[in-house]
Amino acid sequence: MNILYTLSGFGFGHAVRSRVVIENLKKWGHFVKIATYGQGVTYLKRFFPDEIVEIKGLKHYFLKDRLFGLGTFFKGIQNIPSILFENLPILKKIIKNFNIDVIFNDFEPTSRWLARIVDLPLVTIDNQFLSHLCKLDIPPKFLTEYFTINTLINFLYPWGDWRFVVSFNPKLTPVKKRYSPNTFVVPPILRREIFELKPKKEDFILVYQTAPIYKKRLFKIFRNLKEKFICYNLGKPSITKNIILKNFSEEEFLNDLSKAKAVILNGGFTLMSEAIYLKKPIFSIPIKGDFEQILNGLILEKSGWGVFCSHLNEKVLKNFLKNLSLFEENLKEYNQNKNAIFEKKLLRVLDKIELER
Repeated sequence: MNILYTLSGFGFGHAVRSRVVIENLKKWGHFVKIATYGQGVTYLKRFFPDEIVEIKGLKHYFLKDRLFGLGTFFKGIQNIPSILFENLPILKKIIKNFNIDVIFNDFEPTSRWLARIVDLPLVTIDNQFLSHLCKLDIPPKFLTEYFTINTLINFLYPWGDWRFVVSFNPKLTPVKKRYSPNTFVVPPILRREIFELKPKKEDFILVYQTAPIYKKRLFKIFRNLKEKFICYNLGKPSITKNIILKNFSEEEFLNDLSKAKAVILNGGFTLMSEAIYLKKPIFSIPIKGDFEQILNGLILEKSGWGVFCSHLNEKVLKNFLKNLSLFEENLKEYNQNKNAIFEKKLLRVLDKIELER
């Protein structure tokens, strides 16, 4: 089949996941044309230089150290007409020129609307719809963020005909009964570089932050602890007492990830997925107001694989470090099956789509 694959270019997570899916689709004999923006273009051009088409995309908006949910919502409403106006002709041309049979989508709004306009089957793969399609136990203090993200998603992102929702722990996030016929909750979709790593346990903690607002507080806390911290995204390369700062290098970062005894991060799905696969206890400090990261932290903690800390707290971090052996023991039971669960279900969906053509 000929496939149009569109994805969000905000951050690298969608691109890393999409690369794995696209490699499988091509391996199975399908033709794939890719449309994305921002960091999606930067990352995927390394692997599919001839298949990429650049489009426009939505942005997230921040207010100081907090994701501005209402701002993102209203800016999305304001910007979606212009984005659709620019993207629809580009994507329509791809559909016509390459005789596209099906559209794949990883949290990019344009092709979801376009699939309805041109009457093509739509396959969605994301973790954002977890909050809408699955049964969740949300603490009352996070209900505002929960309802905000669901309103945003439902308004800007039409549903797919076939929906794959990725979850760290599918047992804790079952599909709501009314959505079950065409919705599948699957483990994270990981890149082969993670499968090739041979994890060890060395005496340091890996730190990766996408919210530098926490930098000063983190360093203050780290200096009070008898631990070694290797940090990415927190400043120019340097070594100060027990803190090592590094520039980002994918190869070096993955090497550190495979050897760390624990990981401190915000709450991005991709890195958390990779750390869990490598059996690394996680201390998660989600970006304030970002319900996706909050939900990731809640599932992490409920699974017994680490700690979710909604506000940076030295006491909570110390307790996390004291209980690393407990988290390590719980992580021993984790089995992602090297993408086999997802691939098996996707092949079945592709067979059904081909039969209906």
